[in-house]
Amino acid sequence: MPFTLLVCGDLYQDKVNLEVAFPHRPDLNELRRHIESTFSAEMGVMPKPMGAPAHDQFVVAKMQVYDDVLLKWTDLTQPNQLHEYDQLYCHQPQNPWHSDVEKDLPAPRQPSRPAGFQSAGAGFAPPAAAPPAGFQPQQYPSYPPQQSTPVLAPQSGAPQQQVVPSGALPQPMGMHAVCTRGRVIQIG
Repeated sequence: MPFTLLVCGDLYQDKVNLEVAFPHRPDLNELRRHIESTFSAEMGVMPKPMGAPAHDQFVVAKMQVYDDVLLKWTDLTQPNQLHEYDQLYCHQPQNPWHSDVEKDLPAPRQPSRPAGFQSAGAGFAPPAAAPPAGFQPQQYPSYPPQQSTPVLAPQSGAPQQQVVPSGALPQPMGMHAVCTRGRVIQIG
C-alpha cells in the first residue's frame, strides 16, 4: 500500500501542490530525490514564462512539514516526522523563476506525469488511489515564514528584496482543501 504525502512548491511564481506516493515511508534522501524528479517532470509540462530556462530542474534546498499538533510549519529533519498524507513544503534556492511567494496552498492533485519512485534500483509506479475513508479537509496557513531573500528581477536583472520577518508565523488567508491523517483543524 502506498505511503502518500502532499508536497507543495513554487514553480514559475505559482504554488503547485502534488500528491506524491511512495511504496513505504521514505528516508529523507529518497524523499528529496523523488520530489525533485516529480516536480522537474511537472515543470516540463507547465507553460514557461518568457525568458525562463528551457531545461530548468527542481532542486530542494529545504523541506518543511506542517505539524498539526503545534499548528505550524517545522523543518523536516527525520523520517519519523512523516505520517501518511502529511502536508510538506519544499523550498528551492531562490531565483527569479522559483521564489517562495506567500499565498494560500492550492488543493493537492495528482502529478501531470507521475515519476516512478526509485529506491536501490527498484521502481514503483503508484496506483491511482483515493484518500482513505474518513479523510477530511484541513486548513493550513499561507506558505511558511520566509526570510529576507534578494532575488533578481526577471526583466532588468536588478536585485529586489522580498521580506517576510524571520520566525514570523504566517497569517491564515483562507481555506485549503487538504488534510493530514484524517483530522480537521480550524485555523484563524
